[in-house]
Amino acid sequence: MDLTDTLLRAKEIYHSPHEIGIACDRFESAGYRLDWDVDDGEEWGSIVNSKQRVAMFHAKLALYFVDAGHFKAATNIIRHSYSILPVVVEVVDWDAAQYSADFEKLQGTLDWRSCLSSEKFSINDLWYATI
Repeated sequence: MDLTDTLLRAKEIYHSPHEIGIACDRFESAGYRLDWDVDDGEEWGSIVNSKQRVAMFHAKLALYFVDAGHFKAATNIIRHSYSILPVVVEVVDWDAAQYSADFEKLQGTLDWRSCLSSEKFSINDLWYATI
């Protein structure tokens, strides 16, 4: 799956830190836990349950990756937390190297090319390379 247009679209949508906070509070109220070290400048936050990552979101892009097994519940929380819905991508396997991006189109917008070593990458690769 090519994420180029997804990443560019997420860059164009504005969401405030307040809205991210609302979403995080709603996830925690629903029994999920937030894993995000915002004070260390991490750009990705994760929403986890007792067993796995349910979703991850970007601090600057209006973008969520959501586990397929929790997609309906998580997108419902996301939908009710933002004035403009962020881009939401369903993830079946966090470790599957099935994603790509046109780094030429993203140049100057998102500089992730140097962080990802192969043409295909997983969502976990993206998280690790850009956290």
